[in-house]
Amino acid sequence: MASASEVSRGAFDRASFLERFPFPRRLFWGYLGLLLFMIGDGIESGYLAPFLLTTGLTHGQVGAMFSVYGVAAAVAARSSGILSDYWGPRRVMWMGLILWGSFQILFLMFGIPEANFPMMFVAYGLRGLGYPLFAYGFLVWIVQTTSLKNLGSAVGWFWFAFTGGMPTMGSFLASFLIPFLGQYGTLWSALGFVLAGGLVTLFGVSEIAGLRRLLPVGNKSVDTFFSSIAIAWQNPKTTIGCFVRMLSTAPQFGFLVFLPTFFTQTIGFSLSAWLRLLSYMFLSNIVWNLLMGFFGDRLGWRRTVAYIGGLGCAIATLLLYYVPNTFREHYWLYVLVAVI
Repeated sequence: MASASEVSRGAFDRASFLERFPFPRRLFWGYLGLLLFMIGDGIESGYLAPFLLTTGLTHGQVGAMFSVYGVAAAVAARSSGILSDYWGPRRVMWMGLILWGSFQILFLMFGIPEANFPMMFVAYGLRGLGYPLFAYGFLVWIVQTTSLKNLGSAVGWFWFAFTGGMPTMGSFLASFLIPFLGQYGTLWSALGFVLAGGLVTLFGVSEIAGLRRLLPVGNKSVDTFFSSIAIAWQNPKTTIGCFVRMLSTAPQFGFLVFLPTFFTQTIGFSLSAWLRLLSYMFLSNIVWNLLMGFFGDRLGWRRTVAYIGGLGCAIATLLLYYVPNTFREHYWLYVLVAVI
């Protein structure tokens, strides 16, 4: 039988494990709103690229649209923290919501129906400014209102809501909405989710830190802007970390450009089957967003990034191509590879 000390140690270990993921209740409506917003942003993730090909666009044009979207998203992500310093996170989030909604309407009303590539290129590209300003503005809000002790779990819940929406639940919902609304109608439904999520967060969270400028009175905005850039050479390892993050994120979003065509045309999936596979892939991702910190504390962060994140994802990417090509008609085997 286990001794009393072993029993108490086991109970302590379980408590320690659960304490890693406390939920910041004061920001509940913000997390819920972020989830809804990212569901709307992610509804298109699994099918937009092949859908645009049916409007007469070429693969090169679709790739160019996704590229300019990515550049806009990168600029907005980099700017979200600086703008929050100047104006406060809530105002930055309002800007993100308005940009996303406005350019989505232009994209759907004047781009797709008329197969107007210049309009689609501009509207979809600039819509990329929207979600980083909203999401990362909220991340700044989280950091400003959470104690250092609980910051890791608060950020973990941020990524849980972020990835839970895009593309996990977004793609899953799309697989059910498309048969009823069609692919074009489903894009309109995304606007509803984004607006609902934005309003839930912006009117539901009242933490004072997000409502005001973060820079102290008297601080010069220009000095703060250049000091934020100077980090790149003052702390080179930060730059290396950003470079690693960029390399690891590029394939993830590249997947959303070519995997829909690969699985629906080369492998022969129905669109719904592919969208559910994508949901399983990122359902696994949101679970490991919460658990990877637990492993990182024990294995070391660099080992976790290098071996699990780098080498592990490289092997899994190869499996994602060769397993479906080798073992046809084994859907749950594909799900297993996608989860890995």
